[in-house]
Amino acid sequence: MQATYHYYTVKTLASYAGFDSEAAQLIAYFSNYIDCYIMNKPFVIDRKPPDFFLKNGLATELYTNKWIFSPCATGVNIINTSSHNYQLHTLMPFHFIMPLAFPELPENPDRSLYRCVTANQDHNLLINRLLEKALNKASPENKPSLMALGMLLHTYADTYSHCGFSGFHGWENQAYIAQMDRCYPKREKEYFYHTIHKWLQDKLLGKLSVHREMGLPEKLFYSNLPSIGHGNVYCAPDYCECKICLLAKTDKQEKLQPFIERDSSESFADCSRNILNMLCQVSGKPALNDDEWQLLQKKLSIAQSLIKQGNHKTNKRKWSMIFPDIEYNFRKNEFIDLKFERLTYKTKYLTDELAINNRSLLDMYSEAGDQARAVTLMLAKDVSDLFFTFNELAYEHVYQVTGEYASPGKTEQMFNYHELALSICPQKKLA
Repeated sequence: MQATYHYYTVKTLASYAGFDSEAAQLIAYFSNYIDCYIMNKPFVIDRKPPDFFLKNGLATELYTNKWIFSPCATGVNIINTSSHNYQLHTLMPFHFIMPLAFPELPENPDRSLYRCVTANQDHNLLINRLLEKALNKASPENKPSLMALGMLLHTYADTYSHCGFSGFHGWENQAYIAQMDRCYPKREKEYFYHTIHKWLQDKLLGKLSVHREMGLPEKLFYSNLPSIGHGNVYCAPDYCECKICLLAKTDKQEKLQPFIERDSSESFADCSRNILNMLCQVSGKPALNDDEWQLLQKKLSIAQSLIKQGNHKTNKRKWSMIFPDIEYNFRKNEFIDLKFERLTYKTKYLTDELAINNRSLLDMYSEAGDQARAVTLMLAKDVSDLFFTFNELAYEHVYQVTGEYASPGKTEQMFNYHELALSICPQKKLA
């Protein structure tokens, strides 16, 4: 799913569940922020991190008042998706969560067990067990608990859109779009509006443009990309107002056959009502009856069909037309923002090959900046408590799903950055 659901729909559901504007914003913001936070390279900070990070090898002292810190990436960064460690610690836990935790899987499991399963299929699914714990701890007055709940709601919702796919590279993700139809809800005259969403855009360094010149079907282009997540069918599973039929495999040796056939509007509506009921459980407000839910779902369906992906200014206006009593405003840096400065200078490689400027280098939400920071050591200033809280919650989630906070390679990466930082800034190391 995209911001259409993770922010706008969740913000609406939280408001209807009785949360005040601040609490509803916190839940919805961190539901959507999971997709935004792509940083996964260590950097230097000028504030001692909480003991959680030091004890688990996720931060290490550099010299007086400086530490190397390793963030827990939660968002999908195309540059990193080919890494197995990234698939294990980011794609799978946050976006394609398995039915069981990694330590619960049998030895040499069939790859079909990696596939994400819709949360409503079984109460004992891993995502439901994690949510039950979060709901028991959640309180409208406790901000960290609302953050944790919002983050888990992202993964919960993704089980509805990503079911049938895994976060790993393998045959279980080989897929092809057999049919995809946008379906628009019936709406009152004042809401009558629609745009055809251009859901395939020029991406991947212009390769799609070349592909179009060859006269090949666009869906064929994506079906030939590496089979990671739902990459072979691009964003087809994420759209709220679509009927889709996707071909996939039930076994490694089998041919592609109809595997996922659904009306996403109905599937996502079921997800929304479940989330609303969970939020009412936390707020203490009675759940909506069937008639009340049908009225709300009708308005949600209209709003979801009006979305313009990536344009929060337009989406804020459209959703406010339908839900005038709810204030929508998603800004990536509303709660978490880092001010970077370089500890190393641009190299010839950065300037000539990547053509990355200083502005992108300092943008914590830019894939280009993340790529540049992989070879440039950065210092982050004004690190907030909320930043540490988010990363700790994310790491705890990874641990519950995989049985480890980070791969052994993460520790080695930390050590390399530690040595690099000491060579650049040779201060006396504390004993």
